[in-house]
Amino acid sequence: MLVATIRALKFHGGVARENLTEENLRALRAGLANLNRHINNLRENYGVPAVVSINQFVSDTDAEVELVMEHCKALGVKVALSSHWANGRRCHRSRPHGGRNL
Repeated sequence: MLVATIRALKFHGGVARENLTEENLRALRAGLANLNRHINNLRENYGVPAVVSINQFVSDTDAEVELVMEHCKALGVKVALSSHWANGRRCHRSRPHGGRNL
């Protein structure tokens, strides 16, 4: 299971640390290359399917979350949103159930 944050993907896409809380779909798209690399490493080097959990922060916009989720789905990767950091323990959306059944 890969745990990804939109903040980290934007950082890998060229956004400065002080601007990571601002929506930036262009940088996020560029940063997806980093996620792709990790997905490919799991698939090609270890022979296991990738499962991605997006660790959501309060500054993540719906458009950013949707972009990452759709990207993963297009790659055939199971993906889930984990909102416990953003919303507290009671609002936690559990990791992808597929992670248990691999």
